[in-house]
Amino acid sequence: MSKEINKSQNISIAPGLLIAGTNSGCGKTTVTLALMEAFRRKGIKVRPFKVGPDFIDPGLHRLILGVSSHNLDTWMLPPDRVKQLYVSASKGFDLSIVEGVMGLYDGASGSNEEGSSAQIAKLLGLKVLLIVNAKSMARSVSALIKGFLEFDPSLDFLGVILNNVGSKNHQELLDEALRSLSIDFVGFLNRNPDITIPSRHLGLITAEESPINKEFRDKLFKWISEGINLDNLYEKLKTKSYKAYNSSSLEKSDYPYRKCKIKKKKVLAVSWDRAFCFLYQVNLDLLRRFGVRIEFFSPLEDKSLPSNTTGIYLCGGYPELYAKRLSENRSILSEIKNFIEDNKVLYAECGGMLYLSKGIKLERESIKLLGVFPFWVKLSKRLVALGYREVRFLVDCFLAKRGSVIRGHEFHYSYLEMTDLEEVKHKEIINTYEVFNRKGEKVNTQGFLYKNCLASYVHLHFLNNPQICKNFVRILSE
Repeated sequence: MSKEINKSQNISIAPGLLIAGTNSGCGKTTVTLALMEAFRRKGIKVRPFKVGPDFIDPGLHRLILGVSSHNLDTWMLPPDRVKQLYVSASKGFDLSIVEGVMGLYDGASGSNEEGSSAQIAKLLGLKVLLIVNAKSMARSVSALIKGFLEFDPSLDFLGVILNNVGSKNHQELLDEALRSLSIDFVGFLNRNPDITIPSRHLGLITAEESPINKEFRDKLFKWISEGINLDNLYEKLKTKSYKAYNSSSLEKSDYPYRKCKIKKKKVLAVSWDRAFCFLYQVNLDLLRRFGVRIEFFSPLEDKSLPSNTTGIYLCGGYPELYAKRLSENRSILSEIKNFIEDNKVLYAECGGMLYLSKGIKLERESIKLLGVFPFWVKLSKRLVALGYREVRFLVDCFLAKRGSVIRGHEFHYSYLEMTDLEEVKHKEIINTYEVFNRKGEKVNTQGFLYKNCLASYVHLHFLNNPQICKNFVRILSE
């Protein structure tokens, strides 16, 4: 057991603010980015977080602040481990800003708070700033806000921001409506179509596609500064004493940040570009902590893998948008295929698995890719899978022993088209996963294993079962 856990001590960290919404689409992300930009300009060191299994918003946080953003999720992680992650990541910062998910009280279930922003706020002692889309509303906004404030009295509300205010007269009506409520802080943000972040079917445009430039940052800052008294907001946050955590109250068993003893540091090549940019930041942090040197490479641009590569991590993303360019980079396709055939270790999630398929079938053409797995990928205009996943390993592999369990999530608009069952048999591809949803119901998602190449639609959260991360590291060092 590590000294860090044996010693009982208070760990104090800076105030934390949770940006919550009444519902998806009320402006949480835009307000969050604007506040991050404003506090950054004031010299306040902000550590960003995101509630739930999201990759795009954390990327945008990183683009604004220049520091990594972590996902906080009480379905994928035990509450004490969420605390560990939050405390560890918040050290050395002046303020933590946590962007919520969906509506404040929405989570993994309709009957309890599991996985919700509200649960995270209470677990971590965060003040809540509620974002309300006030478009086409006047006095009714008071009833809406009153319901949110009183639904769970144990939440610590800092205040409310009314977004999409249409005019000065509209603001005055809203201000009158709120006078019957006891709210410490109120802000009004004007409707502004110039600060909309472009989106596509899977969500907003990713950070790697550079949707935020200096001009956009200036617009965000101007918008938030005109609608909110930022100094007053920060002072109210600081009046809440710095949160103190007793280290002995944090989970003691299998402390996830203990380092592994690795004889020789090895290189794990991680895909990272516009096509591949979806993974949990903590996965990389754990891999580094356990002794791996991570080097990024671009399947779009690079002609070869980093030197001394002993393992590959193909993360998720949007390979379907760049399928032709990926297909044309024959040099790295050939190198990765030879890497797999040489029985070296490769782990792929979602978009990374698509890259390993025979190819992607678009509306007008089929584009060939790596061809390690004998299936094509077909795109759908409808959501094919969305939800939390629990994975049970059916066989031993480099990540885990048979019977091991780890949690994650699945989200995609594509499906697999098996074309040649004989080829599957010939290549000895093994289904490695048994997958269940949050209700414990079995789903048909698989984990495909060919030699030491493992791929699936599921994004695994390594901090849910750090032993799996350790297993990954150990095989890289052999």
